[in-house]
Amino acid sequence: MRHVFACGLACFMLLLSGCERAPTADVALEGVALHGQLSYIRDRNMETFEIVIVDLASGRQRTLAVPDQVAAMDFAPDGTHLLGHVTVGDVGQTMRTLTKIDFGSAEHSAFERFHQNEMYPRYSPDGSRIAYFAWVGEGTERAYLYLRDADGSNPRRLDCPGKVCAHPRWHPDGDRLIYHVDDTKIVETSLNDNRHTVLFQEDNLGRELRHPFYSPGGDAAYYSWRRGSPPNVRESEIRRIDLTTGATETVYQTRGWITYADSTGIDGVITFSEGPRLRPLQLVHLLNEASGEVITLSDPSWSSRDPVWGP
Repeated sequence: MRHVFACGLACFMLLLSGCERAPTADVALEGVALHGQLSYIRDRNMETFEIVIVDLASGRQRTLAVPDQVAAMDFAPDGTHLLGHVTVGDVGQTMRTLTKIDFGSAEHSAFERFHQNEMYPRYSPDGSRIAYFAWVGEGTERAYLYLRDADGSNPRRLDCPGKVCAHPRWHPDGDRLIYHVDDTKIVETSLNDNRHTVLFQEDNLGRELRHPFYSPGGDAAYYSWRRGSPPNVRESEIRRIDLTTGATETVYQTRGWITYADSTGIDGVITFSEGPRLRPLQLVHLLNEASGEVITLSDPSWSSRDPVWGP
């Protein structure tokens, strides 16, 4: 009886703390050894927000309750915190601030903000720098990429070969960034000589390009595109670019809306979030590129998005 009481008390305390829970449903891709962690954001009616962290090897998850809307939480190299942006304010007067969230306490630690909306930060592979983008000027006319030191200091703006440069991701070598420009180009910029290379340009004006990223080995790049404006997106795809030959191919397509896509540290495995057409619900998935197998990681009673992999 004492043992049963102790187990029940332990489970109750875990639920209160938002820490380790029972295994998630079947985190497994056939023929793939999953490893590392995945963070994603979930909400109920844009009122209750949580960060979910899934151990891909065991399927176990923990949650961090957060008071504000957060997005795309990257894992710190030292494993002590997550880094993303937090959105506060009313519609039309929102501010987005680069913010650290402690793994243990879920406490926020905001970086100094130099623009009203600073978004989607990513640590460099060696953990020394952060890349992100910010909207500048009156309203949302232009967006630039920026670099900062890992502690949030020394912001430096990068040249933008267009009006809007957004969603930077690091090459595994840490010497270049990939991002999208004006929703029509996927561009790579060398940080050594500031040389811009257009990897893909969309000639179909009905498509908008989003969320480019590199493969774990850096020999390929990926991006998503969508046709139509949210929530009435008519179709989306994730496409692969061979960086040696320039050849492109579709690795996933849907009549829904791919809201976010990213690499994992596992060759041939992509994570993404997708929303059905005309519905606000989003789900987080893993894709085995070779077989086309897709598994869902998130609870369908929540709307979940912005998956980011970490070691």
